Amino acid sequence: MRLKEVAIVLVLVFIFAVLLVKYYDPKVLNPKPSDFSVDMHVDYLKLEEEIVEKQVFFDENRSGGEAKSVPVLVYHGVTPFPESGSVTIDQFKQHMFALKKAGYETVTQKDLYEFLKGTKTLPDKSFVLTFDDGRKSSFYNTDLILKALDYKAAMFIVAKYSVEGNHRYYLNKAEINEMRATGRWEIGAHSYNGHVTIPIDSASNRNSFYGNKLWLNDENRLETDDEFYSRVGTDLIKAKNLVREEFNPELLAFALPFSDFGQYKSNDRNVMPIMSLLLKQNFPIVYYQFKPIANRDFRSNYPDPGQGSDFVIRLTVYSEDSALDVMEQMEASRALDLPYAEDYSSRFRWIDNWGKFSLEKDSISLVPGDDKTTGLVYLDGSYLWTDYEYSFSTQFFSDLSVAQLVRYQNPENYLACLFRGNSVSAVMTYNNSTEVLKQAALPSQIHLTDGSFVVLSTFVGPREISCSINGIRVLTANHLDAVSHGGIGIKMFTTVPNQSIVINQISVK
Repeated sequence: MRLKEVAIVLVLVFIFAVLLVKYYDPKVLNPKPSDFSVDMHVDYLKLEEEIVEKQVFFDENRSGGEAKSVPVLVYHGVTPFPESGSVTIDQFKQHMFALKKAGYETVTQKDLYEFLKGTKTLPDKSFVLTFDDGRKSSFYNTDLILKALDYKAAMFIVAKYSVEGNHRYYLNKAEINEMRATGRWEIGAHSYNGHVTIPIDSASNRNSFYGNKLWLNDENRLETDDEFYSRVGTDLIKAKNLVREEFNPELLAFALPFSDFGQYKSNDRNVMPIMSLLLKQNFPIVYYQFKPIANRDFRSNYPDPGQGSDFVIRLTVYSEDSALDVMEQMEASRALDLPYAEDYSSRFRWIDNWGKFSLEKDSISLVPGDDKTTGLVYLDGSYLWTDYEYSFSTQFFSDLSVAQLVRYQNPENYLACLFRGNSVSAVMTYNNSTEVLKQAALPSQIHLTDGSFVVLSTFVGPREISCSINGIRVLTANHLDAVSHGGIGIKMFTTVPNQSIVINQISVK
């Protein structure tokens, strides 16, 4: 009986050995760069045929002008099949086809840096294409598409995995050098080992490595400012040095993991100033994602001293985004010229900072946020405007106050005319401190009743702001030009929970 069992085992081992020899290739489990075919999921010949068929290189939409702002796109993974946090290869291809056909062209990190400093001009519709994490899928499934379209991109790597490791998920050193050899890829830093969460309190809650102080459980306390500085500073410097030594001696850019340096929600108020200092000391460009209130409020990046070149906004491309979604956001981010008349056609041009807005055929409807009494929406692309008159029509209600925001940069910096039931105020908010410049009662010739339609107007010029109702100027006030430029917005205040406001006939001249 034992001999029979042994014989059966030997037969099974023999069959397994035959199958192993026939089908197993050790390179599959231990891949080298040359073992990864760059076109493993992309047929380059078919790609070229599709480009010709769809007229992707159609030149009609290339304006020939100069860029006033530059948007930055960020992808994470690019996979053959749908996957959370990634786009499919076909999605990515359609995104890039749409951008190319519309006249968009990629530029490098150095181009962007010099543009933001104001030392270089770039062609209109320039943009920067970036990928985070250093995933293999983001290179092998996109490179031939970039090649076919003559596009360039930047890959931001986690140095612990890509420089010191040979991971199945992350690109390794040899692969990254292969990328660089194509001439299409730049390498940036995405931390040494900071793309993780850490314990941030005694309840074992966790949050981002860079955006919070570490909870020291054995000592029942948070790390000190010095300990935080040392921990995150060590990680940043190690990432910078490894990427420079191995791949990119002229490294300019760092992409913040989780887009967090303590600017929104942190377990210690000193995190943001310490991180800001460390980032500025080590990197000319720091990327973080577009998120109103938490981050910068405009989608694109401007060559402007007020905005600077340290912190640069990126637009995240999500797994559900179609080519139309990407194109409309890119178009919405473009700098606008004056005069401007709203046509209510773009889903993305207006951004709700607080509350929710909906776009109708000829109007914008704004409802309050979680506090049920306040709402704010502003116009993307209007960041560089300086002197102008802003008007719109709305219905008057005694329990509703409306502010026309001008030179709006963010919730902490803007000028405004605030219209109430019986008065008008000119207001300046600068560095989150609000000052009433002047207030006036409504003149006798203006009679407002609930439900009546009114045209509200705000003029802003050098050191002057004026507020008008139905063409009648109610007040003029002086300001110090502390807020020197910025766009338009609408802010509402109501004493009736969830009351909405409808705005139409929006124009700026």
